[in-house]
Amino acid sequence: MAEEKQFMIPLRKSFVKVPEYVKTKKAMNAIKKFIARHMKVEEVKIGQQLNLYMWKRGRKNPPPRVKVKSIKEEEDGKTIALVELPEAQFQKKKKEEKTKTKKKITEEKTKEPEAVKSQEEEKKKEEQLEQELVKEGKVREHEATKGKQMSKENKEKEQFDKMKKRATDETRSSHQ
Repeated sequence: MAEEKQFMIPLRKSFVKVPEYVKTKKAMNAIKKFIARHMKVEEVKIGQQLNLYMWKRGRKNPPPRVKVKSIKEEEDGKTIALVELPEAQFQKKKKEEKTKTKKKITEEKTKEPEAVKSQEEEKKKEEQLEQELVKEGKVREHEATKGKQMSKENKEKEQFDKMKKRATDETRSSHQ
C-alpha cells in the first residue's frame, strides 16, 4: 500500500555555511535526509522534475525551501520513498525494458557488420589461392609474399616521382 504525504522542506540552514560550489548538492542531500527521517524509509529516490527544479538556478543558488510530495513504497523487501514536485507525476521505470535493452546491446556487439565479414572472407580466399599456387609449384613462396611488398614499394616510388616533378615544375616557373 502506497502512503502519500506532502512536505515543505526548509533548505537554507543546510547550505548557508558551505562553499558556493557545493550549495545545491547539500540541498539535495538535505531533501533525502529529511524525507528518510519523516517517511521512515531506507532509500530515497528524487524525481526528475524536482531534480531539474533544484538545479535550475545552478549549483551556487538553490531555492531556500521546496514543497514536495512523497510516496512510500516497498520494492524487493526495502521501503523506498519517491519524492517529486506536487504538480508532477511519478515516473516508474520498468525493469523489463532494461533487460531487453541489455540483451539488444549484447546481441549487437556479438554480430559483426556484413562488410567486415565479406572483407575477411576475401582475404582468406586470396591466401588460399596463393597457398594452392605454391603447392602446385607455379609460384615460389617468397614470390607470393614479395608481390604484396612490391606493390607498396611501387606506390611509394610513384608518389615520390610525382612530388619531385611538381618541385621541378615550380622551380622552373619561378625562374622564368
